[in-house]
Amino acid sequence: MALYVSAERLRAAVDRLRQSRASGGMVNFLILKRAVAIANGESVALSTKDKRLQQAITELTWWPADSMSNDERPFIDVFGSIKDKTHGMKKHKYRSTGPSDTLRNGAWSPVVAIGEGPDRRWRTCK
Repeated sequence: MALYVSAERLRAAVDRLRQSRASGGMVNFLILKRAVAIANGESVALSTKDKRLQQAITELTWWPADSMSNDERPFIDVFGSIKDKTHGMKKHKYRSTGPSDTLRNGAWSPVVAIGEGPDRRWRTCK
């Protein structure tokens, strides 16, 4: 028999994440970890063409506005979003400007190794 998490429990978890002090960049790090897991430890390109990265973005942040809608599907980053004007909602361009820009930031250098070259691949996650 399948077990399900109630809507109330999910709502409470999201509310706690929104109120947390976790950086908005935390979701980008989790996207990296998921992409590396999907790639079985191989490097992952910081690119909209890397299917493993795009799958990780979809799995962790895709938020359908309405299952019957043809509107652009937004993304959501709940970490620390309670004070954010958009409440963590990201536009379609998040796929190209979200994780890659954040993880190139020096704040992530202790845990993320970015390779050299034109596609600037994530080589490892320390």
